[in-house]
Amino acid sequence: MHSPLFGSMLDNKEYSRHIENFRSSISPPKGITNGLHCHDFRSPSDFDILVKLAKDPAGVGNRELQQRMDQDQQFRQQVLCAIVNGGKERFLQLCIDCNGCFVIQKLVENGSKETNQMLLNLVRPLAFKMVLNRFACRIVQKLVVNLSGSQVRQLFCQQFKGHENTLVTDQNGNHFVQCVVDHFAPDVYGPFILALANCPTRLSAVFENKYGCRVIQFVLENVVQLVHGTANANNSLEKEISIQILHVLIEPILKNAYSLAQNEFANYLVQFIIKSPYLRRQRCYIIKTHIIRNVYHLSLLKYSSHVVEQAFKHAEDRCNCLAMLFREVLEGYKPSTDGKQRTALYEMLFNQYGNYVVQRMIPIARDVYQNRRPGDPNWLRHIAHCVQTNIEALSRYSSGKKIINSLHPVIF
Repeated sequence: MHSPLFGSMLDNKEYSRHIENFRSSISPPKGITNGLHCHDFRSPSDFDILVKLAKDPAGVGNRELQQRMDQDQQFRQQVLCAIVNGGKERFLQLCIDCNGCFVIQKLVENGSKETNQMLLNLVRPLAFKMVLNRFACRIVQKLVVNLSGSQVRQLFCQQFKGHENTLVTDQNGNHFVQCVVDHFAPDVYGPFILALANCPTRLSAVFENKYGCRVIQFVLENVVQLVHGTANANNSLEKEISIQILHVLIEPILKNAYSLAQNEFANYLVQFIIKSPYLRRQRCYIIKTHIIRNVYHLSLLKYSSHVVEQAFKHAEDRCNCLAMLFREVLEGYKPSTDGKQRTALYEMLFNQYGNYVVQRMIPIARDVYQNRRPGDPNWLRHIAHCVQTNIEALSRYSSGKKIINSLHPVIF
């Protein structure tokens, strides 16, 4: 068969011969001069040899090729020139191949500035396709960490403009964005994030996406440190952009925290704000605006129950948030299926998600009871009384047994 890209490929006999040639050229037998040809890949047929070795399904030819590239700088340069001269389509086919990609990675790892510039020229027009591919994405990541901030900023502006949403929600593209965020200052990736946040509808979809939410959280982790934390911004522009990014990402989370808390992925963003020691004002806002008056409902749902747990754990006494949370659970009454009015605490004790919130409340109430932190000592008494009243029913469940055991010194 003939490949539309590489022409006539080698048959197995020829392939085996070229493998042996590679082995001999790497480690020729001592005292033997066999005259075997060492390929420099200057002709189209030799480039076909390179491709077949690089894409070897068994991995043997690929390993031989990489080993030779490690040992021989001149040979590595010949491979580079062959790939550059082969054109962008041939280059792309190697990059997206599960074996061929490692040869390109080897060029990047051992490359000089000139080598990286040559590879960048090949990557630039293909960048968007490459970062969405499982194998090629890793090549782009390895390449960009060797580039300057201005080169990466230019790459973002030229090749990814208008594709921000696609990039961060893609299973491969999101890793590229995180790589840039991890290795470069906000002035490099800032315009990309600001463009992403420019459309509230699209940003909301990113929050609720499996990969997008992780990108947003990773960006927030970095800029929060630059604005409030121990990391120092290198210049005023860097800090200014960090503040802009923080504002455009935090604001919609604060506005929609109630619905985001119930989402499978977006709930992690709400949890991040609640847990951050640098976002106390925002934490208090979320608790008072979105969780208070909804503690019972959110506690009974799979994802938002985790948010409520963190609200109890990190709520501060000085803004009265903790007292408001406890009061709602201990004093709030909810109609049950049998028509009786039961406390929110009772319903939560027997709920598959709500019981975890109660388990989070108990050590906090115990600390208050033992004067280790401010609060009402009656919180623990209320919980213990409710548990003791329903101890027989609770003991039928593993979660109920945990709750009983955690209160053992109090109720026995």
